[in-house]
Amino acid sequence: MHIECAQEWAKNATIDLRLVVTYEKVDGESERPITFHKTAFTSDFSAHSTREGWAIYQHVDGDWKKVESDESCFAIFDDPPIPVVVGNAGQHDTQFVTLHPGETWVDIFRQQSESWSKLPYETKAGDCFKCLMRGASLDWWDWGTKEDHRETQVMLPCFVAGDLEEPRGNGGRPKLIVPASNEIRFTYVG
Repeated sequence: MHIECAQEWAKNATIDLRLVVTYEKVDGESERPITFHKTAFTSDFSAHSTREGWAIYQHVDGDWKKVESDESCFAIFDDPPIPVVVGNAGQHDTQFVTLHPGETWVDIFRQQSESWSKLPYETKAGDCFKCLMRGASLDWWDWGTKEDHRETQVMLPCFVAGDLEEPRGNGGRPKLIVPASNEIRFTYVG
């Protein structure tokens, strides 16, 4: 996993973070493709775990302090989970990715636009930050392509972007852990 972004962030500029995930080809290993649910990579900076997910830190008084999101959201999602077919080219097919050994998946995450930012409200010109993806545990993966899974049904939460509701425990397959990304540093230029 590798992340990239601009080395300077300006107020009111649009800043995108580029995430690159590569399925490393290992000599002597199987050439089987893998299909996975991408939510572990696309969750916001406020991850469920202190060892996984996105994190942004600010350099304050010689030390790195984790930035807590200024955004707050209150919502109730009482609707039942929705069935989604992993290999269906329907409405939610972008929730699943297939990679063959040696292939790379790239996604873009907007971190700032003209009207909002992931940085603290009181950020000023010259403040330094670092960002990284601390790792990810995929909640669902399986061997094969999306085409191979055209009849595999899973249950997503009603708001779609969360962890799978069913099957829990990845249907008994071992947990797939993706190690942490590189660390990127940038300066806020005001």
